[in-house]
Amino acid sequence: MRDQDLREELSAFLDRPAERVLDRAALEGRVAQLRRRRAAATTVLVAAVVALVVLVPMLLLRPSGTTGTVEPAAPPAPSSSREPVGEPAPVPDDLRRLAEAFIAYARGDAEAFPHGNSLALSLGGQVALLRVDDVAAVLANRRTWRICPPGQESYGASSCPVDLLGPVVAAEVNGTPLVFEPDLGEVVCAPPRSGPMPEGRVVVVRPAPESRACALDFALALVADRQGRLTAVDLTLSAP
Repeated sequence: MRDQDLREELSAFLDRPAERVLDRAALEGRVAQLRRRRAAATTVLVAAVVALVVLVPMLLLRPSGTTGTVEPAAPPAPSSSREPVGEPAPVPDDLRRLAEAFIAYARGDAEAFPHGNSLALSLGGQVALLRVDDVAAVLANRRTWRICPPGQESYGASSCPVDLLGPVVAAEVNGTPLVFEPDLGEVVCAPPRSGPMPEGRVVVVRPAPESRACALDFALALVADRQGRLTAVDLTLSAP
């Protein structure tokens, strides 16, 4: 109850003719009663304010159209700016140009590609089965690209001699897309490698991931020098 209301009620009480002669005790009792009513009203008001302070944030957090307890907000989604897990590193531009030139040569669309003073040719990581110093002769005679491990009649799914250009030609015939990768990954159904991974700057020509079946997968590793010129070729074939 406000002070103004208290004063007005006391004034009305004192203005009553029959009650002007009330003793002091009666007047004090009336004042005490009015103060108690004021304290009770204040208590109710405070309780209402506290209830609003507690309930309003809960109502704001509750999703529209739902009931029940308020659940915490979901954590923010990871940033989309991160690179996908497992995404291969990009191939340097000069190595990409070398791979494109080699594919054009293998398909008969070009007569040469950037190369060093010599070429080392191998299968499945074996120490160079053939080292060629006259690169011009190799470019002119495509039969030079057919090699085989000593004492073997086949490698992977191919009979000897194995044509290092064959997988690229077959991919074109079958309509299989090719991709360039910076590392020599695992080839499906391939026999164990008998030598180390190619050293140096490497670009690997492979079928697209969706085409890497046991009968189609291969990895043609092209090793280049610092100037992006071909110095070695290593072919890994599958063995279905």
